[in-house]
Amino acid sequence: MKAIRAAILSLGLLAGCTAYEAIPGQPQAIGNGLSVVGEPEFNRRTGAIGRRAEFQQWTADGFELNALHLYGGIGEGETLSPVADRDNRRELPVFRANSNLAEAAEFVQASIAKLGGTALIEARDIRPIAFGGRDGFRFEFRITLKDEVERDGIAAGAVASGRLYLIFYHAPRQHYFERRKPAVERIIASARL
Repeated sequence: MKAIRAAILSLGLLAGCTAYEAIPGQPQAIGNGLSVVGEPEFNRRTGAIGRRAEFQQWTADGFELNALHLYGGIGEGETLSPVADRDNRRELPVFRANSNLAEAAEFVQASIAKLGGTALIEARDIRPIAFGGRDGFRFEFRITLKDEVERDGIAAGAVASGRLYLIFYHAPRQHYFERRKPAVERIIASARL
């Protein structure tokens, strides 16, 4: 009986390791001067993710079904992964502070593919936009990850003061991507630097 209680307690503690909080529909500070207006349908994973305090992950339906990644400034020599220092097996692309917008978009595409465990990412509708009041880029992408589920995504960002400010979203192509796309577009449009 004691063993069963201990197992249940352990599961309860593990479940508490990742907490989520609702995001109010008001400005949310991401880090290094990036803020966006929250969408109440999303929840934020709380606690530090790796060593990068200016990185947040949001989801509306759970991270297996959709994920919104918000980066408040990726600096020179940093990767898209906030935990890359713990996973040196991956040779992730590194950001260069002198990147132009096309190079920054290529860095994002290559990083998403590498983190997804595939060499293939189909980027489309690549275009310049205003992001956070700066010249930025936006593209949509399609990728199939290790789970063999085809996902669609959106990435938008800008380079300012040698740092890449980025928001990207992905979800299974069937149902979940289109369901949250309007909210994601509003979040991207609300970005301020």
